Amino acid sequence: MTLPVTLTERGNFVVRSACNRRAWKLRLFSLAFFSVSIANAQVVSVPLNHPSYRFIDRMETKGVIKAVRNGTKPFHRLKTAEILLRIEKSADTGSLTQIEQEQLRWLKGQFRCELERLGEDPTSVSSPRPWPLFPKPRWWPLFPRKEKEGLVCLDPVLAFSSQSKGAKRIYRRTTGVKVYGYLGDVVGFYLYARENGEWSKAEIRWKPTDPQQGLWDVPFPQKGIGWTATYGRRVDHDEVDAAFSVEFPWFQLSLEKGSNIWGPGYRGQLALSDWTPSYGQIRLSAKYGNWLDFTYIHASLYSGIVDSLRSYRTDQGYERTLHRRRYLAGHRLEITPLPGVDIGVSETVIYGDRAPETFYLIPVMFFWSAQHYLGSPDNLQMSVDIDLNLIKGFKFYGCLFIDEISIARIFTKEHHNWVGLQAGLFGVDILDNLDVRAEYTRINPCVYSHKFPINNFESYGYLLGHQIGQNADQLYLETNYRHIRPLLFTLSYQRDRKGQVLSIYEQRDNPSQEFLSGQVKKQHGWALEVSYEPLRALFLKAGYRLISNSKEKENEFSFGLEYNL
Repeated sequence: MTLPVTLTERGNFVVRSACNRRAWKLRLFSLAFFSVSIANAQVVSVPLNHPSYRFIDRMETKGVIKAVRNGTKPFHRLKTAEILLRIEKSADTGSLTQIEQEQLRWLKGQFRCELERLGEDPTSVSSPRPWPLFPKPRWWPLFPRKEKEGLVCLDPVLAFSSQSKGAKRIYRRTTGVKVYGYLGDVVGFYLYARENGEWSKAEIRWKPTDPQQGLWDVPFPQKGIGWTATYGRRVDHDEVDAAFSVEFPWFQLSLEKGSNIWGPGYRGQLALSDWTPSYGQIRLSAKYGNWLDFTYIHASLYSGIVDSLRSYRTDQGYERTLHRRRYLAGHRLEITPLPGVDIGVSETVIYGDRAPETFYLIPVMFFWSAQHYLGSPDNLQMSVDIDLNLIKGFKFYGCLFIDEISIARIFTKEHHNWVGLQAGLFGVDILDNLDVRAEYTRINPCVYSHKFPINNFESYGYLLGHQIGQNADQLYLETNYRHIRPLLFTLSYQRDRKGQVLSIYEQRDNPSQEFLSGQVKKQHGWALEVSYEPLRALFLKAGYRLISNSKEKENEFSFGLEYNL
């Protein structure tokens, strides 16, 4: 016979159960904390314009290293340091030119902190050339601070440039600060803030009125400008990139405002590019062995479409304007199935007018199926790209971007091929320190648009993908020659063609619009640019460009001085 449990016994049972649950939670927390604490943090990103990307691309093309998988950027600083060590250890005697050896030492100095975290002997990392005011620099950042809790590095950001085309001339100046560092081996942080001013004596359109015309709609195209304040013929705008990241044993998790590059393109990328202003996002990155990388993002975009239901005017006459919500979710898988072969597959979806969708918050969800489940209210894209390094000294790469496609009608007159194509060839050391590149990009009509404007593939008035927009193509040829380590000469040719961009209603009525249909705008230009880096992150730049179109020929001159931009 079983005796009933008394109140006291039941209370003790509850207490013991609660204690057991708390004990298990404490053990799990301790395990997680211990696991994180032994991780080697690689959670600070390298800016997308850093020269290390160009150098690593050359070394992979040259055959010094394999399996870089550089179709997903930005890299983390620790990953970049690891690649530099691989280059140093893999390079055979005589495989690197004298200039390349100097470049490697120069870059290792810039990643000295990360190399020490990897166990590299500090004495093996070359120090920068001393300044008169800093005869014995310890670190490459101008103002470093290393304590037992971690490392903080601070650098000022300064830049001034002038650019003229015909009778039009503009001036730009930038001031700001760049801060990054680590807290222990777990947390990384990054802040890149700059305040910009641009002015001209003539009336200048600074931002495109139509994202699909971005390259053609302004006299001096440049990467995305976000919020602006206009004062006559001067415009001020500020930009901030920031990140707070945590390294776990299995993945890295970041809350950040930044940009992404997905795809192997050089002049621009079809899937995701840094053409648009940076945006707030959650980013998760994971690595499996030395052959697979996975990246997931969920971002808040700026739609620019007024939300009339949430916007209002106060009794005092003040107006509060709010915009409709737009989000980007995406994931990318990049693998190396064979030495010298890198394959990337990505999927993105643009949606809005509601809270963040649960399905799109699942990193491994198949968005194509999730969108069908939701009734297909959103804008889905897919892409596949390949990077081939099978012949030393040459790289072939290509990308297929699919906005919408009907497989059954792909080769018929009633096709529904809303796709973009890109192919490129990169050759290094054609002569010592002389590189060549050829890249062709074609984007069919209707790509990057949607029947619901909230789902357009854009943010802050700029395309998230390639800047030429739909119904356009671009041929780009480039030759680089590095005479000495600091001095780089670039000669390039670019031809652009742009067909008519139909309204979304016309696109839906005519989904089989022919490529380069309507009135076609054409432009081509030759450019010569010189870049000189006498000190770390200090660049002097000068350039000349001859631009020709059906109406006129124009000469464009540019000059710039920048530090840490």
